[in-house]
Amino acid sequence: MRRGTTDRIERFGHYDSVRRVAERTMLKEEEADRGVRTVLAVLREAISEKEFNDLMSQLGTDFSQALESAG
Repeated sequence: MRRGTTDRIERFGHYDSVRRVAERTMLKEEEADRGVRTVLAVLREAISEKEFNDLMSQLGTDFSQALESAG
């Protein structure tokens, strides 16, 4: 399967996202977690509230909880 194709859609949560970011970037999981949370925080500021809420509803509650715990 080529990277970037949508032939097969996988669902995974915050922890798996952090783990994948860490693997692909060779960061420690703590650093990857901080990066994922930072991206979500920047998106919250950069797009409309409705768009952000739509995004978060698609990502799932564990992403929302991770963002809230980050401050």
